[in-house]
Amino acid sequence: MIPKTFPRPTILNLLWLGLGSRVVVLLLGSVFALLPLSRAEQAKVSPYAREVDDLPRAPAEWIEAWYRFDARHHLRIAVRGYDVGAHRTLFAFLPLLPLLMRGAASIGLNVHLMGLLIPNAAFAAGLAAFGRAVLVASGDTATTWKACLLLITFPTSFFFSCPYQESLAFLGVSLALLAWLERHPVRSGCALAVATAARQTAVFFGVAVVVEWVRDLALKRKPRHSAWLVALIGATGFLGFVLYGYLRSGDPLLVFSVQHAWGREPMSAKNLVRVLGEVVTRGTVNHLVLVAFVLLGLFTFWREGPLWGTLVLGPVLLAAGTGTVLSMRRIVLGCFPACYPAARALQRPTIFVCVALLQAALQMLFLWHYVHGIWVA
Repeated sequence: MIPKTFPRPTILNLLWLGLGSRVVVLLLGSVFALLPLSRAEQAKVSPYAREVDDLPRAPAEWIEAWYRFDARHHLRIAVRGYDVGAHRTLFAFLPLLPLLMRGAASIGLNVHLMGLLIPNAAFAAGLAAFGRAVLVASGDTATTWKACLLLITFPTSFFFSCPYQESLAFLGVSLALLAWLERHPVRSGCALAVATAARQTAVFFGVAVVVEWVRDLALKRKPRHSAWLVALIGATGFLGFVLYGYLRSGDPLLVFSVQHAWGREPMSAKNLVRVLGEVVTRGTVNHLVLVAFVLLGLFTFWREGPLWGTLVLGPVLLAAGTGTVLSMRRIVLGCFPACYPAARALQRPTIFVCVALLQAALQMLFLWHYVHGIWVA
């Protein structure tokens, strides 16, 4: 049962919640990795996960199990750097996590362990910032805790514990959101710049504050002109990497053109319409996830306003605009502000508990699949 009174969501309390949740996920995933698959599950292991590459192995089997799929690309960049030759397509992956892993390795720390510790620490700090942002927006303690629990239990939230960029982007956007709500635009823009060096979808925070500015102008409210400052400063993380790609290769569009190798086309409205139409003709799980978050984004836009609504809609529309729903179950982690209106909507304790438990059960299943090399996202 949900208690009638909640402790105040201080930064320290939220930080402990974030750290505790990561310890649980890390322990479960590491134990799962040591348990054998059934014969039926072995047939589902991705051929990519079976490949043996030339990268250094982790010091223990349970650590190696966390380096699946894109995590291996982050490891390659951290160990070997970006390559404009044979591994040119790795410029599709932004630099923040590999850079931090490489920096840790340069002072003698194990690159594999740091690839796990950095995202988990980033998530805990990000949850503290997100929780405080929800508290500022809602003024309600119960809503704050429920929003955090919905995010922790979300089916693909285990990716926040993997050597992926999601935690770093979450941290940056959460800090940017909190700073914006507390009216610190320069601080917000700097935090956003960190986020956009991790995930392209983080750019939509800059879009969100500008959309809010347009709304205020249209309704003849006092607009916050600093929205443009936040958007411009925030974009520097991503644009800096675009510049780096140009300086290394001579191709100013390298970061964009290599996306084709990963099944993504240049973003366009035509692609977005086509992908949304595929919901009827194909209707995969990822298509259904896309539709669910588009509807949730529209609901958020209506209930919480353009800032929160754009933060939810942006990542899924950006992904769908590239002509594919590949990794949509992971990409929607960038829509994490949706946990705020969802927490407000789930008023009945019994329904909230059922939703959280169902999410957690699915997360454990997906985590089992991930550490054994079965495609999840």
